[in-house]
Amino acid sequence: MNTKVFFGTLYLSKADNAMRLFLVLIFLLLLCPNFGNAIEKRGLKQALSEGLVRLEAIGSGQSFLRNGLKVRLTNLSKGGVLIRVEPALLFRPIDTNYQDLICVGNETIPLAANATKEVDLATFCAKAHAAAPADSIPFHYIGQADSLMQQLLNYLRLQRLQDFLGQQAVWALTDFHNLEGVFDVDRPKESFALLDFMQKLVGQSRPKFFKIYGIDTSGAQAAFVNRVLKIATQMQWQQEQTAILDLGIFNEQGKLVQSVFAKNEMKRGKYKINIEFKAEHAPKGLYYLRLTEAGKVMKQQEFSLD
Repeated sequence: MNTKVFFGTLYLSKADNAMRLFLVLIFLLLLCPNFGNAIEKRGLKQALSEGLVRLEAIGSGQSFLRNGLKVRLTNLSKGGVLIRVEPALLFRPIDTNYQDLICVGNETIPLAANATKEVDLATFCAKAHAAAPADSIPFHYIGQADSLMQQLLNYLRLQRLQDFLGQQAVWALTDFHNLEGVFDVDRPKESFALLDFMQKLVGQSRPKFFKIYGIDTSGAQAAFVNRVLKIATQMQWQQEQTAILDLGIFNEQGKLVQSVFAKNEMKRGKYKINIEFKAEHAPKGLYYLRLTEAGKVMKQQEFSLD
């Protein structure tokens, strides 16, 4: 039986002269010089440990909430290599007054033999009390964070939360910040979904009140601005009958410091109201969110401002 096998645009039978196959291989090698060199696929961490690539890293000049790290990779092998950046790779600046950066991951970087390529990597800040890095400051690779951080960064990437909300979640792991800081008043749905994920990840319960802090990306001060700008929460209740209600925030002396609504007619039904307390200039102490009817407290929630 004279079986024919398709090879490119050429048909070769088993009875054909072996020289024809040899000539085809020579043709392919001439057309594609790297045909005989298999492409190696490696994670960046593994490639570095095996000595396949050399890495140099500097601050990119972009915000640490964008692509804050510029890396230059050089392929030291004789063949092509495809590098995948794993999540949670950590880089430390030469000047430790600046923050560590942690890579979101999932970028792929193809490198031909002996080639060099520069790539900006997506990052978060991994040291809240340090300033954003200056442009071109050198960094060095120090390892990969644990599986909890890897899971979190994968979640943030897939949910497109490489922003202030995602940064507060990262600090909950790197700097042990409370989950009460992981909230965006403009995105409650995304915030609650992230908190549910974090609750399962670290075993903490969801806070009832959330504290909105500032973040500084300029490098002029610590990235985490330890000053509460707002307090956010929800008030939920079941209204059994129509009533005229007031909802407000009171200080320890019982003085109304912020009204949410006053003398509203609320009909029978279930209610859920999002509340923001402007806390930037408020004195420290205890505060009370009170739902009242004719001065009588129907429901109260307590929170503190440290």
